[in-house]
Amino acid sequence: MKRKEERPAPSEGTVVHSKLVLIVGIIGAAFFGFCAVAAFLSEGFGYVAVILAAFAIMSASLIVAYINQKISYNPDGFVVTGFFGKKRSYSYRDVTEFSDDGKNIKLFIGKRKILLDESFIGRREFLSFLRKQYRKYNNGEALPQKRAGAHDLFNGNIADSGGMIFAYIMLIVLLVAAEIFVLVIMKPYSAEELEYKNLCFDSCVINEKTLELRIDGDGMPYEVPEYKKTMARADELISAYRNGKSFYVGYEAYPDADEPYYRAVIIDGSDGTLYLSLDESNEYQKKNKAQIMMLFGGILLFWLVYVIASIYVGRNAEKFSLRFLSMFFKRSYILVSKDGKNEN
Repeated sequence: MKRKEERPAPSEGTVVHSKLVLIVGIIGAAFFGFCAVAAFLSEGFGYVAVILAAFAIMSASLIVAYINQKISYNPDGFVVTGFFGKKRSYSYRDVTEFSDDGKNIKLFIGKRKILLDESFIGRREFLSFLRKQYRKYNNGEALPQKRAGAHDLFNGNIADSGGMIFAYIMLIVLLVAAEIFVLVIMKPYSAEELEYKNLCFDSCVINEKTLELRIDGDGMPYEVPEYKKTMARADELISAYRNGKSFYVGYEAYPDADEPYYRAVIIDGSDGTLYLSLDESNEYQKKNKAQIMMLFGGILLFWLVYVIASIYVGRNAEKFSLRFLSMFFKRSYILVSKDGKNEN
């Protein structure tokens, strides 16, 4: 049987980002850009618009990276094009060492570092040719390989430490952004910002603790959530409705909700009885906001504890079993063998 020969590294080529980078960039920029514009046009959503715009810019940066970032090489040397399109030419003699953790390849040129992460297509072929050319220009000596990430956050025990740190930070940013979003949208009601109508309701429905007052022909009910807790005079309001009394209602409309509705904030009877006050509505809003903030705060606290624990475990990976390490990291990312030596 004829022996299959190893395919030689190409003598020239280009290392570029995967098209997935472009697709993610386009989708992210379009989605967050649209949300940012919608938030900007909505009254009171200034901070949210800024946050969404920041995510749109981050997504758009992926498009720029896909277009600009690349490495072109041939037998004489290679050219690195940076994020902003600036080109730098190098000789194979310029490379001093490299690292390869199985996920990311780093080339070191003096104090300068060139990172080729998993999104780059053709990086393995380029590294193979670079090492061949290095031997050619250095009397057959091999290109020095340093231990990947020996001084990184995980002491070189975990692959792709940069990606892990990015994921840690991004989730923290998203949780903080969610809390800011809640703070902005769940602001106290203002009497000056409400709409007002004199109304006589045709039906009253209690749906999952929410009081819904309806008018025939209007598909949007006037709702009071948790009405028993929100209104001190809930029973008096229902009795007044049954007696056919009319009400002066201050409300906010939510026509874009999954089930459009009016949020009744103030309900005043025709006889001068105040059934639902602005203070009562704002007290409910305050309690509801506090519960949501506590939920996100709890998730954020849990994540911070998890991050701190994973950093400690990663830095001291040789002390723990593979099963325990797998609770924090994918097994393919763990570079420490069972006897405590790095797998590289």
